[in-house]
Amino acid sequence: MNEKAIHADEAPPEYAAEEQQPAPLSWKWWWRKRVWMPTSVLVLLVVFGVIFGAVMGVKASHSANDSEKAEQLFASQGWNSSTRWSSYSATPTYSYSYSWSPTPPAYSTSTYGWSSPSPSPSHCPDCIALQPQRVQRDISVAAGTPDLIFWDLRAEGKLWKKEGSGSWGVAADRKFLVAPVSVHTSADSHIAVSVDASSGRVVYQLFRDGQWGEWQELEFGARFARRPAVISRAEGSVDIFAVTEGGHVWQVSYDEANAQWSQWSDLGHDITSEVSATSWGEDRIDVFGKRGKTVMHRSWTTSSGWTQDWDDLGYPWENYYHDPRNPASSPPLTVSWRDGDDGVVDVYMTQEGQGSSHKLFRNSAWSDWTGMSASHEGYEFADTQSIVKGDGVDGRPFAHLLSRGTNDCINYNVHNGTAWGSWKFIWCAQERGNNYPTQFFSTYIVNSGDGKVNLVGRDLESNFLNLEIVGNAPEEWQYPGPLELWKNLGQPA
Repeated sequence: MNEKAIHADEAPPEYAAEEQQPAPLSWKWWWRKRVWMPTSVLVLLVVFGVIFGAVMGVKASHSANDSEKAEQLFASQGWNSSTRWSSYSATPTYSYSYSWSPTPPAYSTSTYGWSSPSPSPSHCPDCIALQPQRVQRDISVAAGTPDLIFWDLRAEGKLWKKEGSGSWGVAADRKFLVAPVSVHTSADSHIAVSVDASSGRVVYQLFRDGQWGEWQELEFGARFARRPAVISRAEGSVDIFAVTEGGHVWQVSYDEANAQWSQWSDLGHDITSEVSATSWGEDRIDVFGKRGKTVMHRSWTTSSGWTQDWDDLGYPWENYYHDPRNPASSPPLTVSWRDGDDGVVDVYMTQEGQGSSHKLFRNSAWSDWTGMSASHEGYEFADTQSIVKGDGVDGRPFAHLLSRGTNDCINYNVHNGTAWGSWKFIWCAQERGNNYPTQFFSTYIVNSGDGKVNLVGRDLESNFLNLEIVGNAPEEWQYPGPLELWKNLGQPA
């Protein structure tokens, strides 16, 4: 015989409601148990949650503070710590015909011996995709125009400019992919180069007769995806090297005397990083990039032109432990100078967890990759490095290098013409945690002439900072660095 379920708010079926008898003690106990047991469990869970939350909150409070500061900084620039802004699609879109700019015209007489470009930079299905770049190239500085020009790239590709002691203002009515790179072309002329974030084309701005001109665009049939490398190997000459979304390296040159641009030249494909370039004189150019983990090199001379193909300079940490997590590594940076009649080239690279390494070209031969001293017990963050040539006069450095590391510092090193020295701390975050909020911040360094270099970076409040060094950093500069010597240039409104 099936029995009807008994509920607490009704009488058992065999009794009328008015004749209801008290429930047996066993049933009363059961109803109480059904109430107090889940209530007790709930109370215990609440108490445990409060205790656990308090413990973990205290433990993570410092890290959370660092994260909040970092996110506030990222938000002020229009992006967050896990995303990077790009205004055009990551999917390559190519035009299959060139549209050359009619002004200024390409010139045919040059020591390069120009080769005609292919009909189109068509997509290469076998090309290696560009490796992700974690740190935006969003700050830079130009020197000798005559005031320092500071560039700060913010949300939606808006480029801000501050000239000398003036105020921040919008640099141009266009979107930029990276902050400009600039070089002297003569004693009183300058060029700044960037990439338009909408079209993916190289844009440039000339400084002549004491003032900057308008930004102009070089027409091209493919999108450039990284910061260009720009050099001036002789007075009035400019060479620009840029990488497309498909990993092709292209070069174009400018003759200032005739106000003429060359045609674009294809230097090869399968380059997976931005490229760097250097020249120790008008008769030599060296270009570096990565192909996967390997450093690739190609050079040009007046007598032989470009080498037939890219040279493989190897993987700097080939003989070290191979991290299966494939840690990030920086693109190769390079600097060069003359040592008497001999040209010297130094190429530098860093990999997270492995440290920094460099390779020296001297007496027409390459050395092995050589590890550099560590700046601290941790490591340098990839993509945070910046390098510039020094003058090497009167004991001054031949090269200057900036980097950020797990010590939440801007670390500084110099080359004495033979080797790199020891790192110095020149700016360190005062509050340190476990999240390294400075790991996504870029730095930039420029040679200001007369033995001076200017170093720029951002602090945790997104302020633009500038430090001038004459000669070399003093030995007494120790942790946390000469914070009082940095000039706070504020930030764009």
